[in-house]
Amino acid sequence: MAKRANGEGSIRRRPDGTWEARLIVNGKRRSVYGKTQAEVVQKLKDLKSARDDGIDLDAAKMTVAQWLDIWMQEYRSGIKDSTKATYAQDIRLHIVPDFGDIKLSRLTAAHVQRMYNQAMKRGLSPKSIKNTHGILHKALEQAVKLGYIDRNVCNSCELPAIRKKEMHPIMDEALGRFLEAIRTDAYGDLMFVALFTGLRESELIGLTWDCIDFDRKKIRVYRQLSKPRGAGANGQYIFTDLKNKKERTFTAMDAVFDALLRVREQQAEWKRKCGDAWSNPLDLVFTNEVGRNLCTTTVWKRFKRIAVAIGAGDSRFHDLRHSFATLSIEAGSDVKTISESLGHATTAFTMDVYGHTSEKMQQEHAQKLQAHISKLL
Repeated sequence: MAKRANGEGSIRRRPDGTWEARLIVNGKRRSVYGKTQAEVVQKLKDLKSARDDGIDLDAAKMTVAQWLDIWMQEYRSGIKDSTKATYAQDIRLHIVPDFGDIKLSRLTAAHVQRMYNQAMKRGLSPKSIKNTHGILHKALEQAVKLGYIDRNVCNSCELPAIRKKEMHPIMDEALGRFLEAIRTDAYGDLMFVALFTGLRESELIGLTWDCIDFDRKKIRVYRQLSKPRGAGANGQYIFTDLKNKKERTFTAMDAVFDALLRVREQQAEWKRKCGDAWSNPLDLVFTNEVGRNLCTTTVWKRFKRIAVAIGAGDSRFHDLRHSFATLSIEAGSDVKTISESLGHATTAFTMDVYGHTSEKMQQEHAQKLQAHISKLL
């Protein structure tokens, strides 16, 4: 056995080849186990940290709800407020009602699987169930590290299959009708910029004038405007990190900057009319008539009204992003450039989403291949 100073714990290799670390907490000996020495060293470190932070380590008395509360406070304090609110909401709505009062040490895979199955029957989407599973899995994994439980029961559960949302990009004849419909719409320039840059809605309404370089035809995207949820949220939109925290700067076509010039001129006119009532402290590109930020719901409703009118009722505002990607692929742009413009983490992700080709591209490919083969026959 490897001896350590009093209060530092000890580590030993057990007869079966596994490793054990021991620590005295409040006069009681606690043990954690692992397959390797490095694993138990880390578990012992986590156990000591929890003890020093004053966390109650008596797992025998702790319920799942109590542990989730501790986990949120002590191990998820550094995450974004919006993410924390999502975690808290999923715990409150989906986990605690089903088995929050069960002791942590008595939680089984059957309890968790039943929760997933019942959630499906209630109409919760497979994606939402997967998100809840991810939260619970992380919480239980930390409990395993601290020696509260021997294993993570989430590993034995089956999740419902997730079907990707079907994309409905606005293309071909519908694209012409859409461009005509937004020509005179108050939100037309915003939707035009969305269509030909692929910006997400939250990135679009959070775009500020310092991000627009008219001389170099560049647009910089480094934050988004969103409304936090959960306790403490005041219903106000604030700047938050991008979806994958990946800042990007890309070149846009001239027509996009023509639209942005029109927006700037319109904003100057609104400011002149409003006088002291004008308020755009964030220096946003897209605002209402008095300088306030646009709401995602307002933008979505305006888009949906136009989409239905042109016969593209299945399309969502986000499908403008898909339209941009598909148009770029059809124009022959390379995947890396498209991926960087969209702000994807990797080109592999871009290919996974847009690996399909449009009917037009398939026809052109077949024609080119036929022409090539005909020369050899």
